[in-house]
Amino acid sequence: MQALHRMLAKLPLAPLSLVLLLAGCGASSLDKDATFSPADDAGMVVIGYLPSYGIDKGFGQVNFARYDVETKKVTGISYMGKMVGMLSDDAIVLTDKWRSARFRAYKMTPGEYVLAHADLVYGTNAMRTTFYIDTDSKALRDNSPVFTVKRGEIVYIGDVAMDFGRFPAGLAIKSDVGRAAQFVKTMPGVTNQTMTFRPLRSFVLPAAGKQ
Repeated sequence: MQALHRMLAKLPLAPLSLVLLLAGCGASSLDKDATFSPADDAGMVVIGYLPSYGIDKGFGQVNFARYDVETKKVTGISYMGKMVGMLSDDAIVLTDKWRSARFRAYKMTPGEYVLAHADLVYGTNAMRTTFYIDTDSKALRDNSPVFTVKRGEIVYIGDVAMDFGRFPAGLAIKSDVGRAAQFVKTMPGVTNQTMTFRPLRSFVLPAAGKQ
């Protein structure tokens, strides 16, 4: 596990600084009155979000999006001021601006997801952005951090820790399974208390000529 965390912390990042316009927000985090059971069509994702480092002013945010398994292209995020697909329940935006708790939970459509980009927001609609996907094709690349959502499953994908003190921003994936499980127990409407720990992993592009 430590080797995986070190690998993710050293992901090759695109040295690209852009001004982006957010076109909306993604899925809403679940409150303590939320309900979830193994019979749900959706999956429940638990994410830990540690305080970002290196922010003198402004705030940081991390953007997750669903991607198409066949094309590897992302959907559901704001990208260079324009929408890529529809920004809906297939996207998550974690932000320091309204940060109130370490752990958050989301009901998500089953499928494959990627941490697409992380932004340091330092002015009105102005961001310094580190991308974890290919910026030309809007598709995954080697080492894009990905995770899987399964129907009726509660999955904890680890704690995201960002370092905006350097550019491209540093990324580390940490974990505290015990505290994450205790967080799930604070929601009495979640009848399935079995939580799977399956942390963000590095995507590997198939070799040429292989699918």
